[in-house]
Amino acid sequence: MDSIEKNETDLTPDEKKVMQLRESHFGKFLMYTTKHHIEFSILVSESGEFAIVNHASSSVVDIYKSFSDKTYVAINVTSLMKSFIGSDELSLDADYYVSILHPKEREVIQKIKQNAFKQVTLSLKDGSITHYYITKDREANELAIKNIARMLKKEDYQLIQCVRIDDSVVSYEEEALTSLV
Repeated sequence: MDSIEKNETDLTPDEKKVMQLRESHFGKFLMYTTKHHIEFSILVSESGEFAIVNHASSSVVDIYKSFSDKTYVAINVTSLMKSFIGSDELSLDADYYVSILHPKEREVIQKIKQNAFKQVTLSLKDGSITHYYITKDREANELAIKNIARMLKKEDYQLIQCVRIDDSVVSYEEEALTSLV
């Protein structure tokens, strides 16, 4: 939390993005830890005491020891976030995924929904490429949009290339889409 509330001049570009979202402190903390793959849990005792535990911290054993004589629940927030964002088993419609995207990413999805593109290719950070054809089949398009939106939300991509109906190509880089400035 301290790193998020530093003087703005000391913030990294990613931390500045988080600050500009005007989310709650916990929301900012959650975005920051998810983006930087920081694993943490929240411990809550029956009496209302709580602790946020960074799994990589040297004090993790001490924190758990301080709760050893209490009845408490441990919520592995990192695990919940990973399963929530990455699960294929979640039956969420594409509109939900689109609603939690960055505004510029939502614009790309809206153009796909409006059939402005006939093909969409995502270059992923692991070096793989995922390709989608946009057709007149509404059900197939909704599935493609859901998959594209989920990849965008997980920030697994580097580049999106869209082929318009007139065969011109439009490219969007991840950094440009998620930049708030």
